[in-house]
Amino acid sequence: MWFDKEPISDQNLPYDRFNIYVNKDLVGEKVPLAENNDIHQVENHLEKKGINDFNILIKGGHFVIKANKPSEVETIKALLGSYLVNR
Repeated sequence: MWFDKEPISDQNLPYDRFNIYVNKDLVGEKVPLAENNDIHQVENHLEKKGINDFNILIKGGHFVIKANKPSEVETIKALLGSYLVNR
């Protein structure tokens, strides 16, 4: 099931690490280390960078971002690549 960008932070996600995908491509891994550093920070990071047209699927330890604009796929991958290295 794809989620619109509605807050789903009330869900208790039991995974200690998530594989991050953009469409079908693995971009990296996110390890939420603190309570305020959850998986949804990835979504927040993209929105702060001006990327808003995407949907999210969380399935098990997979966090999949589906870019609705094909022209933004590479930009999202680059933004997340640097974000995941620095976090």
